[in-house]
Amino acid sequence: MAGYNTIRGLKVKYLSADPSGAENGQVWYNSTTGTLRVKGIGVAAWSSASPIITARASNAGFGTQTAAVMAGGAPYTTATEEYNGSGWSVGGALNTPRRSNGGLGIITAGMSMGGFTDSGYVDINSSEKYDGSSWTATNNLNTARSAMGAFGTTTAGVIAGGSVGPAAKSEVEEFNGTSWSEETNITTPRWSSIGAGTLTAGVIFGGNLGPPGMSNATEEYDGTNWTAGGNMNTARGELSGGGGPTGQTAAIAMAGRTTAPSPGSTATETYDGTTWTTSPATLAVAQAGGMGGGVGTSTATLFAGGKTGPAMGTPIVATTQEFNSSTNTITAAAWASGGNLNTARYS
Repeated sequence: MAGYNTIRGLKVKYLSADPSGAENGQVWYNSTTGTLRVKGIGVAAWSSASPIITARASNAGFGTQTAAVMAGGAPYTTATEEYNGSGWSVGGALNTPRRSNGGLGIITAGMSMGGFTDSGYVDINSSEKYDGSSWTATNNLNTARSAMGAFGTTTAGVIAGGSVGPAAKSEVEEFNGTSWSEETNITTPRWSSIGAGTLTAGVIFGGNLGPPGMSNATEEYDGTNWTAGGNMNTARGELSGGGGPTGQTAAIAMAGRTTAPSPGSTATETYDGTTWTTSPATLAVAQAGGMGGGVGTSTATLFAGGKTGPAMGTPIVATTQEFNSSTNTITAAAWASGGNLNTARYS
């Protein structure tokens, strides 16, 4: 009997990096990221999921679509919730109530850092580790700040930018599992950007430039230096997104404010390491300030909480939406002529 290769002819290419100039419909396996990739064809959609227990905005988020954590947020809280792909449950409380805090890692080994308290919007430098059930204080950041981009792990983490008061910052710090060290600054000072990837292959994108203005800039990190990546199609701040460990070559961005003030955006974009592409899939409601970055991948992520109004205090929601993208497509069914019945009949 003829084998598949004989019948179909071509194999899926096994490559160490995504090919340049891929054509629509081209399929390959990226051995570096461990993902099956396809250019230009697929199905992507947002769908409603179980709401969070406590409505909030501007909180840290990390993990995967089926094992996610959100912690802190506005109004100022220590509340932590965990998502298992079906619903939210109560997790261990933060030691310090905070909002606009950063987050990185996975559900059993995560971190929250920075943010500000309700005592006159004071930026804080404390950081905490999460083991899947409780938070433990770790060494402080060198620069107190809020709304920073964050990515990596609890033994090799990175935070970039953020704000101190109304000023956008460019400072970068790395965490080695014990302490934070100051590293090379990002090129574009910004706050409320999103981070994804690893310490040696990371990326940040979007963010607020400080009053006024939003950024569409992408910067990629190799563990030492930052270089410019492709610009987002829509400049926005207070956005959400992620990409997991492979975020430098496969990131996602959604929601956020395109101007200040504005009610937010429904737009979704995905990044392939070179170019941002606007997805046909959009959020059901224009929002900003939802769960922070680092949750899920560019093909399976979620967006929870946030604000639906143009001002800082306007409505905070508890909604959750899941994003899924697949190379599978569904072909519409069709009727065709067949043989006649042996006996004519009627109803």
